[in-house]
Amino acid sequence: MTTHSPVALRELSGNQLFIVRSEGDRHVVRPAGVADQVQSILRNDPEAFLAKSILVCEGASEIGLARGLDQYGVEDHNHTSFFAYGGAYVNAGGSTPDLCLEKALVLRRLGYNVTAFIDADKEPTPALLATLAAEGVGLLTWRAGRTLEDELFMCMTEAAIDSLLGYAIERIGRDDVAEHIRSKSQGQRTLEDIELEREEQGVYAAATRELLGRAARVKKSGWFKSVSAYQHVGRRIVGPQLQNAEPGFIDVMNRLWAWTHAA
Repeated sequence: MTTHSPVALRELSGNQLFIVRSEGDRHVVRPAGVADQVQSILRNDPEAFLAKSILVCEGASEIGLARGLDQYGVEDHNHTSFFAYGGAYVNAGGSTPDLCLEKALVLRRLGYNVTAFIDADKEPTPALLATLAAEGVGLLTWRAGRTLEDELFMCMTEAAIDSLLGYAIERIGRDDVAEHIRSKSQGQRTLEDIELEREEQGVYAAATRELLGRAARVKKSGWFKSVSAYQHVGRRIVGPQLQNAEPGFIDVMNRLWAWTHAA
């Protein structure tokens, strides 16, 4: 039997799934296999097996950001969506970059066009990185030591940070945002201090930006840690204000856009 239904795929075991591809003048049949990564994708992101190109993301944050940017391009600039190009997302679960890279490698070996999107606060295993590069898996990541939250608060404009702070307060409440700032600064800074700094100086100091990035990613209580929240960030904040961001951040976003919109 063949299927175009992710509902059917979700019920399968990896040893029941085979991918058929045309290669030159013949067809090749590859068993999906019984690796843990395969079974995890079948349960959580089965539509990936029906796609041509797959963005394997370290966690929900990266998926949300990519989806939001895609939505911004479709709705504001009439671009074709990643889904229309035959794309799909896989959520690696946000644990380690190696897990994300391993899932990307499994899908690549099944014949998919794959790029992995990871944070840079934890070093992936060098041998795994070398294997991915040799087998044609793309890699998107931030500058060394940085997470997505670091990049947002260190690289976006003052107006964008205003919007990020406002959205964080709207999502989780002013008290929790203030507590995260106080905790991550060891009691040296407050939300009110930061708002006053912005009002009086017209900018956020570099140290303030760095603090906000750390506060925004408090473990299990991150300001935007969900697909829907980061989709809003990508659609309403990053997309519309990207052109004025720091060049290194723009470069990563442009490479993400170029890969997800390659016909």
